[in-house]
Amino acid sequence: MSYRAEYGSLLEDIAKDADVIAMKYFRADGMRVDRKSDGTAVTQADRAVEEMARAKVAASGLALDVLAKRWVEHKASRRVPRRRD
Repeated sequence: MSYRAEYGSLLEDIAKDADVIAMKYFRADGMRVDRKSDGTAVTQADRAVEEMARAKVAASGLALDVLAKRWVEHKASRRVPRRRD
């Protein structure tokens, strides 16, 4: 099975939902912004998109994890699917 056939629909759904979430926060007043130890920002929108993506991946049953913006700081072990086609 190709990468697109196996993961494409899920990833497209996540991208569409991420767009809706991000636009909800775009230029919003009072959006919470946290700072990582390196000074880069992690916004409320970042956290909302990550939460949605993790929920969709978990519900899909596919062997796929979410690599999030905060991943590098947490040094968590994550599997990233390899392209097979």
